[in-house]
Amino acid sequence: MTSLTYFRAYTMTTWFVRNACFVVLALGIGTGCAPVCSRTDGACVELAVSGAGTYETYSIEWRHTTNEEPFAAIRRGATEAGGGLPRIFRLTPPPSVSAETVTSVGVLGLSHGGMEQAGGSIELTLGADEHARHVLPLGLRVERTDLSLDASTTDLVATDLNGDGTIDLALVGMTEGANAGSLSGGLLSVLYGNGDGTFFPPLTADIPTQPFSVKAVDINADGQKDLFTTGVGDSLSLFQNLSFDQIGPRTPILINPGPPTIDCPTPTNPRSLAVGDLNGDGVLDLVGGVRPCLVVLLGTQKSGFVASGDALRPSPLFVGDSLTRLAMADFNNDLRQDVAVIRTAQGIGNISVLLGGELMKGLSFATTFTAGNEPTDLLSAELNGDKKPDLAVVSAKSSSLHVFLNKGLVDGSFGGGPAVTNTPADFDYYLGLPGYGPTCLASGDINQDGLLDLAMCDAALPTIGVMFGRGGGGFEPPIRLLVDRTPSAIAIADLDGKGQLDLVVSHAASNRLTVFLNRSN
Repeated sequence: MTSLTYFRAYTMTTWFVRNACFVVLALGIGTGCAPVCSRTDGACVELAVSGAGTYETYSIEWRHTTNEEPFAAIRRGATEAGGGLPRIFRLTPPPSVSAETVTSVGVLGLSHGGMEQAGGSIELTLGADEHARHVLPLGLRVERTDLSLDASTTDLVATDLNGDGTIDLALVGMTEGANAGSLSGGLLSVLYGNGDGTFFPPLTADIPTQPFSVKAVDINADGQKDLFTTGVGDSLSLFQNLSFDQIGPRTPILINPGPPTIDCPTPTNPRSLAVGDLNGDGVLDLVGGVRPCLVVLLGTQKSGFVASGDALRPSPLFVGDSLTRLAMADFNNDLRQDVAVIRTAQGIGNISVLLGGELMKGLSFATTFTAGNEPTDLLSAELNGDKKPDLAVVSAKSSSLHVFLNKGLVDGSFGGGPAVTNTPADFDYYLGLPGYGPTCLASGDINQDGLLDLAMCDAALPTIGVMFGRGGGGFEPPIRLLVDRTPSAIAIADLDGKGQLDLVVSHAASNRLTVFLNRSN
């Protein structure tokens, strides 16, 4: 399988051409303009960038293949003044990148302060001394707004919490000055949407622990989504959704296990959470990852939340390694929810799939397979249009994205077996310098072409990478959007009610929340 690597460079040209010249080159009609690569030795690309607007700078990203360990370098050259679109760039491959290995190039236009951004990418091949001409449409255009919060953020969800038809936000994080791992300083923030991409000031609730994640689900069947959080300690937190734009007080949910096992001591510090009907009784259940085990809390009645005193608590299920993120879906089409969980150890990254269906136990092992180097996030979604939930996994350590397509097997194994297998991913993408890659992941049809797209955080650059779906479970090279330092979570939703999916990004190292309103159409 060919590995794909992204090489980032900020080398600008000062070439400026009139629109008429652009049209001639874009349509490939004769030589109406002097070729901008004509006096360049070696490989050169005349890139005609279409679109509208004026941008102060343009950044260039190269993609190339390698048969060795997937490495890429990040180089920043002189950034020159930009100009209006359409325009033509003269581009030469960055140092240490052989022209023959180039497979695509991307462009990001930035306005003052990055408040408007437009990007695109295009596949191409290039010989050692070839002068090529290509047209690149800027397929993603966004309007950026930054909001200040009372806390840095570790996770967020975007959903309609108050039933008014607009998207609201719920975030968890740590207040300024609080220490990671402490039993104080946690904060839940709820921002109700105005319907135009702006939000009311946040309503906040204290969490007596460092929070890790937040989920929104209607746990008591009243038609309103409630909020669950995980964090340091021996309990989850439930905030029930009340009427009149109010969130109820925190209710702790102890994760004390059922009968103890040797491999699973008393669980603490649940890092992730999944909610769904595991055993087919019509009641929502909870699954928490408490490394190296999964704790299952089986719901007992539709009208009460899962933490009622008689809630069943099966013995913790030993999975192994350090469990971080969970995804829930019906992988084997038996009308019961299953769970995929990231397992990480030093230099190792595995995904375990566990099947729901057992009335009194909730989950049973199906398969474990390798997925990158210490994966950092995963999601389940229908990526290739066959009505079966697939898996996408990202790894910061190997700076990679791996797509595993659901093979439709009754054991939900994605082609592997019960033991750890080296089942190859259906698609592998290497995104940059290992150790500094994506840390979070989200999906949605951002460009409205009927294909699911992916958006991921890259804490090192720092950027958001948007990869448009190309069908069959594959994706185009990423289009970068600049954000604040250390993006921690991303959500995709129609924030302004204009029928296009927008993006919202939280940050672990700052109190900033960044909203990208989609202006592509």
